[in-house]
Amino acid sequence: MSTGSRRVVVSGLGVVTPLGADCATTWGRLIAEKSGLVRLPDDHLADIPQFDGRPIPPGVLHGGPAPLQKLSAGTVTGEPIIDLAMHAAREAVEDAGGSAGFDVDPYRAGVVFGTSKGGLRSFDRFVNRTGGLKSVESVGAALRSDGDDDEAGRFWQQFLSDTPALTLSERYGFQASAHCPVAACATGLVAIQRAAEMIQQGQCDVMIAGSSDASLLPALQSSFHRLGVLARNFENPATACRPFDETREGFLVGEGAAVLILEEAERARARGVTPYAEWLGGMQVADTAGLTQLQDDSPALQHLLRQLPVQCGFEWRDVSYLNLHGTGTVMNDACEAGALTNVLGDEVERVPASSLKGSLGHLLGASGSVETALTLLALKYQRFPGNPTLEMPFEGCRLNLIRDAYETICPDVVVKLSLGFGGHLAAGAFRAWR
Repeated sequence: MSTGSRRVVVSGLGVVTPLGADCATTWGRLIAEKSGLVRLPDDHLADIPQFDGRPIPPGVLHGGPAPLQKLSAGTVTGEPIIDLAMHAAREAVEDAGGSAGFDVDPYRAGVVFGTSKGGLRSFDRFVNRTGGLKSVESVGAALRSDGDDDEAGRFWQQFLSDTPALTLSERYGFQASAHCPVAACATGLVAIQRAAEMIQQGQCDVMIAGSSDASLLPALQSSFHRLGVLARNFENPATACRPFDETREGFLVGEGAAVLILEEAERARARGVTPYAEWLGGMQVADTAGLTQLQDDSPALQHLLRQLPVQCGFEWRDVSYLNLHGTGTVMNDACEAGALTNVLGDEVERVPASSLKGSLGHLLGASGSVETALTLLALKYQRFPGNPTLEMPFEGCRLNLIRDAYETICPDVVVKLSLGFGGHLAAGAFRAWR
């Protein structure tokens, strides 16, 4: 087989989002323009101490908690990034025909599953339990004094970023890889790209790919608040995040996970599977402007957008839908829209586009995988979600921001953009399966 020539398809999907604990519920509520953004109940963070005893800034404790109470039996470990990953994987594997249907050599199947920050819930509980991480030695001594040697092991295992990938590899017996990319808010899309490349290059035939994130913690919320990227001055959380709107002020944090089953196309065909889409390719670049911003003229993003069709074999006129990163922050939305306009020209006014963060919130490390999964569901149902919180696009915005769900009888190529903190920029392209 020639390296890089194998076709890759998506044969299974699984999601957990603030809108629902599976694909059907999430998709139904998304298309119905429901919101997963709510005022968090008082007991949601009851077991997590406030950061250094400081109060949480007003308006911060809003977001989209994943419906943990609906997770599958046998998937609850106490660390959400693991539990969410396991739950989404179970749905995706069943959707692809079940693990027995794969009948794959374990060294021809792998996992690429990212978490941008590791198990922060476990970290917070551990810090509270030990009275602070002064040093590894002091923590170990504190645990041993209480006879809790096992707790230290559990903490390190659940806190490390690669634990979900390793857990999925063990659960399904996939031994070709257990990779964990870390690329901030682009983590999920980067994971999908790497998994697809392993199939294209002939290393694997089946891959589990995706990401999870659970960041509704006081310390992290306070940090985002200080960075000025959270929505503020709102009464209703459901309309607080307004990507590309003239009055946008920021995002609200959500939690969730998504898993995509990627498979070599001929293998999926032989199993009688009807794929969601074919992977055309992806790219990554770095923007060096800073932690939370892009360069004013977005040269890195423009380069990405120019090279993506060349690398993936499509033209922008082939694109039926563009899933935007669209955080709802003033600067990043303007940079994303400006780069697209500079590269696509008048074509930018034709391509239907939307951001899902107005409904889901910003799922951070899980956003790239969850939004990709929902974009592929849109391909399946030939109906693309709109921007329900958009009232008036900001001045000079030329994007074709669809307000309501957009239907098409013959979708072709869809493109997903993810722009991560620190300058991680990624894009992926899929073609509808014929």
